[in-house]
Amino acid sequence: MSNTEVAHEYVPWRWVKYWHCVRCGKCCIKFLVPLYPHEALYYIMKYGPVVEERNGKFYLRSKPDGSCVFLERTPLGYRCSIYLERPIVCRCYPFYVTDKPLGVVDSRDEDAVYVYRSPLGKSIKVYVYIDKVCSGIGRGIPLEIIIPKIVSEWITVLRLYRIHRDLRLYST
Repeated sequence: MSNTEVAHEYVPWRWVKYWHCVRCGKCCIKFLVPLYPHEALYYIMKYGPVVEERNGKFYLRSKPDGSCVFLERTPLGYRCSIYLERPIVCRCYPFYVTDKPLGVVDSRDEDAVYVYRSPLGKSIKVYVYIDKVCSGIGRGIPLEIIIPKIVSEWITVLRLYRIHRDLRLYST
């Protein structure tokens, strides 16, 4: 769900050659920031009431103008005031990583396939998409360099989430 009802427009990552954040702030203004439960708890403990729950899911609160509570305007553009500890969705945007194809209209899901090789040599097949709404598409760094880092980050956080979830199940 977005703040201004703008939808994501995902395409397979192989359709895009370059990307770089241009600090336009669109992603922090147009979209709500979803959080994993452990992230929500962390931000509440550290920053107070900056998280809201909607239909059983957690999000960072928005300012009255609809932008993320942590977004700041600077003379050089926008910046995140918690950049070094920003949520996983912010670390990955405009990329969307999933273990199942999205079935994006007018695309071939095999163009979204990325096979991640863990440090232990295990191969993990994922699907990676990029949001065409992002202004940084077509600029900067080749995606072949970015994608392994994004997928690695996603896998690490997903594992942490599963560990947290499993600990809750076993603690009852």
